[in-house]
Amino acid sequence: MDVRKKNQPQLEETIEDVNMKNDRLKQALLGYARLDVLEHRERIVFGKWNPRTIQKTEIAGLVESFQVNGLDRFNPTHAMPLIVPKSILKLGMYVTEVKGINEVPLLQINAEAGKDWTISAAGGQHRVYALEVWLERKKKQLEDHLAVEKSIKAQDVDKIDEAELQKWNKSTKKEKDMLEGIIAYGGQWLVSLFDDSKCSNRQVVFAQKRGYEGMRKTSGDGKCANHDGGVFARPAHQYLRPLYTPLGNYNYKVQTIFWEK
Repeated sequence: MDVRKKNQPQLEETIEDVNMKNDRLKQALLGYARLDVLEHRERIVFGKWNPRTIQKTEIAGLVESFQVNGLDRFNPTHAMPLIVPKSILKLGMYVTEVKGINEVPLLQINAEAGKDWTISAAGGQHRVYALEVWLERKKKQLEDHLAVEKSIKAQDVDKIDEAELQKWNKSTKKEKDMLEGIIAYGGQWLVSLFDDSKCSNRQVVFAQKRGYEGMRKTSGDGKCANHDGGVFARPAHQYLRPLYTPLGNYNYKVQTIFWEK
């Protein structure tokens, strides 16, 4: 009879490593807030934490996904990551859990931060461009609906086309009201706030890709290239690890890539 002690269940070292880094990232997370990323576009600094180049094909893909699947902008899975000094945030102006969008406050900055404050983003630049295009399309659709409404109201009651009036009452007015509600959110997006004092020794890169495998392929110069043509610098003393790859309504996965010295 074999009486040797059996090994305890364990995960692979690579998975243990990923879990450890994921825990660090969770510890740096302060909470969530809403931010109009179009209105405050000039205050959001891209490139410091995520040195990705803009890919027009990815923007177009996101716009198409927004059109087909809807804009799930307040889902924590798709939150835009911001690396911030905790001291510049107004207390109570962010929440640790997203239970309902109406319970998530708009991000507010302390007056002590000065009028020229900026915030570093660790991802989301493609989303900002795509959101701008998508929002302009929605505004154009609303203009068309308002033109129809104006035309109907300008006609004499006895001369209004019955089919046109029926279509307006049954569908077009409902679409117009919905568009007005959607546009009322403007360029708001859910942002996740990370304490910069807990991110100082590591670099967190958030990337939207269709798959992680393409990012692991290295180009001839020793850099890590993604399949959209963008290149991430990959010095010999750094390595890539995926933290999590949640799937949302988009055609793109939202992935978090951890860079550590």
